[in-house]
Amino acid sequence: NPFPYCFLPLPEIKWYRFGKELTQSRKYKMSSDGRNHSLSILTDEQEDEGLYTCRAINEAGEIESSGKLRLQAAPQFHPGFPLKEKYFAGAGTSLLDKTKLLQRPPEFTLPLYNRTAFIGEDVRFGVTVTVHPEPCIIWLKNGEKIKPGDNDSKYTFTSDKGLYQLMIHNLDMTDDAEYTVMAHNKFGEDSCKARLTVAPHPVTEETMRPMFKRLLANVECMEGQSVHFELRVSGVPPPTLKWEKDGHPLQFGPKVPAVSTKN
Repeated sequence: NPFPYCFLPLPEIKWYRFGKELTQSRKYKMSSDGRNHSLSILTDEQEDEGLYTCRAINEAGEIESSGKLRLQAAPQFHPGFPLKEKYFAGAGTSLLDKTKLLQRPPEFTLPLYNRTAFIGEDVRFGVTVTVHPEPCIIWLKNGEKIKPGDNDSKYTFTSDKGLYQLMIHNLDMTDDAEYTVMAHNKFGEDSCKARLTVAPHPVTEETMRPMFKRLLANVECMEGQSVHFELRVSGVPPPTLKWEKDGHPLQFGPKVPAVSTKN
């Protein structure tokens, strides 16, 4: 085949629940058409709730995405309390206690994502979290807590109505790490993590083809006189010049010197 070609390796897809890999079974059905991948869970049990993660892996690297499964039980009448034949205003009614709806552990509605950046750049990690009640947010680098005030020139922390951000300034190779954000309140906690890959800037060499800025000119002289040919040429990197006489390479020496200057 005279035409070059390339292909993208298809990723291997793995599914996890709370970090434990799932396998194909009667409960877990995994399907894929090569582009779209799905996990079906046959369940009616509260214990199947939890954090599910899909991880895609190929030779170029890996990426993952997570989501939480919450089961809601269908309403049921207690057998010991049959329906009343008559309804009286106010009988058996109660106002919805809104405070109970707010008594929940924090939950990430927008998690962290893996990032890649170059040395010297700034990078921003951001998450959104449910804020009723408002959680306490902790950022970690490779499992070590990043404390506000430790290095104000390196880290900036911001928060605004459920949006929490960590800005890392002037990246270097020591910033290449796994970053975790934890949110907790008195009802529980949640966390997510992502990988920051720091890479050196690609080396790009500026090039420019050789170009004559001043051409050779015809010269007339008397026999025995010296003659001087001059030209100007530009290019990046500086070009190599070859001189010829009547189509043959010119041999330089005391009689025929060559002088090159930068201008």
